[in-house]
Amino acid sequence: NLDKVPLPDPHIYVENGVYYITGTSDRSNGKYIDCYTTTDFVNFELYDAIYNPDSFDGWEANSPQIYAPEIYCFDGVYYLYYSAQGKDGKRYNSVVKSDKILGPNDMLGTKLPSITS
Repeated sequence: NLDKVPLPDPHIYVENGVYYITGTSDRSNGKYIDCYTTTDFVNFELYDAIYNPDSFDGWEANSPQIYAPEIYCFDGVYYLYYSAQGKDGKRYNSVVKSDKILGPNDMLGTKLPSITS
């Protein structure tokens, strides 16, 4: 039933019986990150734009596309890792953090060159 979730490059994070599915967003043509949640892989709930880089003045604001987001938790802090194309045309990896799985997120550090560029 994952065909109901329009997210290429999917990643699933699970916590307390809830599955959080992130990926490159078809709905936004990769302009922001959506998340779907499910407990049964039959019914899904959409959380629209859990991260939108255009809301920051960072290097990836207004980038052509952001790719392959993944959620991880360390010591009660949630980190959303993703790859994005910079204004220079190169791909970079970045991370934002939050005290909640679905944000809001705060920008961390600087861009890192992607090994896939």
